[in-house]
Amino acid sequence: MPTKAHEQISRKFSSGLIVKLSRMKEGLQDELHETGSADVDLTSRRKEPDQSFLPATLPSSRSDKFPTLVIEAAFSESKTRLRSNAKLWLVESKGDVKIALIMSTSKTRKEVVFELWQATGRATRNEPGRIVAELKQTVFVTEEGGHVRASGKLIIRFEDLFLRGAILPEEDIVFTERDFAKIASQVWAVQKF
Repeated sequence: MPTKAHEQISRKFSSGLIVKLSRMKEGLQDELHETGSADVDLTSRRKEPDQSFLPATLPSSRSDKFPTLVIEAAFSESKTRLRSNAKLWLVESKGDVKIALIMSTSKTRKEVVFELWQATGRATRNEPGRIVAELKQTVFVTEEGGHVRASGKLIIRFEDLFLRGAILPEEDIVFTERDFAKIASQVWAVQKF
């Protein structure tokens, strides 16, 4: 059963994404469907993300089966399990899921970790279309001396999210240290230490 901290982390990040899109260009947030935790039939099983997003308009060659962004969050699950879930989404979708974003919060200290995973081709002679998951970005958010610090920015490429190139003023979506401080503080506010 999801905890308050688990729900808070994925929902606050998702709402932050929508706010960033609406500030970037009027109506842009309406071009992205929030498909939430809707089940998806994978080859091996049915899977439910914590949050997911899919462009409202898809290229003609692209099915709407898989979202472009999947969020997996954890309070009690291990990072190993989250990473396994990220890899599952990316590999089983054959790259249709462009971003698997995992988020985990520590049970014992004020720390939140964000990892952005993406599919990449690793062809072999026996498997010319082989896809593997690769960790692209990691951000650690901690509280030190009453100040929340993030180890860096997180960049979501516009094209990966919307499956089209950006048209000015559209651009990649950047989560800054300030964004992470706000998200983490809201998670920690509902978390029991």
